[in-house]
Amino acid sequence: MRVNWKVLVAIALIGGAIAWAATSITSTSYSGAYLTFSVGTGTVTMTNPSSESIPVRLSAAANRSFSVSSTTDDMPRSSTRGDDASLIEFELPPGISEFTLVRGTDVIFISQADTNLEATVHAANVGTKIKVAVGIIVVLLFYISYTANHRWIYMLLGKEPRSKLHSKPYVGEQDTDMRPYGDNRGKGRVKPVQPVSEE
Repeated sequence: MRVNWKVLVAIALIGGAIAWAATSITSTSYSGAYLTFSVGTGTVTMTNPSSESIPVRLSAAANRSFSVSSTTDDMPRSSTRGDDASLIEFELPPGISEFTLVRGTDVIFISQADTNLEATVHAANVGTKIKVAVGIIVVLLFYISYTANHRWIYMLLGKEPRSKLHSKPYVGEQDTDMRPYGDNRGKGRVKPVQPVSEE
């Protein structure tokens, strides 16, 4: 049996698109004392179970400034460039608060307190990522059907299947003109085959 490598590659790409979509739209959770994690581009929900505010910071490389939007009123909105890093330092209030990175990349959340904080990083642009993944999968499915010579795909494209295009026409009882040289009128007639009776 001949292996169709094009179809196998398309199936592998479909699996990759599904895996990418699943990981891209999934939220990531962190918890613990002295918490450190990558902020990413989605909204971050923080839970401070203590009754007091905790000093925390957002940090990026010194040559990279960034800005955030937040539900915390006293949280600075833009980073300050220091000698070793660009920073936003603020007091994380008790209860639940949120902030979102609106400009910049590779930002790290850092807590140096022994309080067990909880954080959830929500995926960004979930709807767009799902549409991209579905579009890739649909195109690959059409490609697989076209490669496998499925009849319905040719009906949608308004074409004849390749098996029909390359099939030989049926030759039955008909007149064939066999006059490449001279006049051989009537000599090219193909007669029907008579069935052989068994005695």
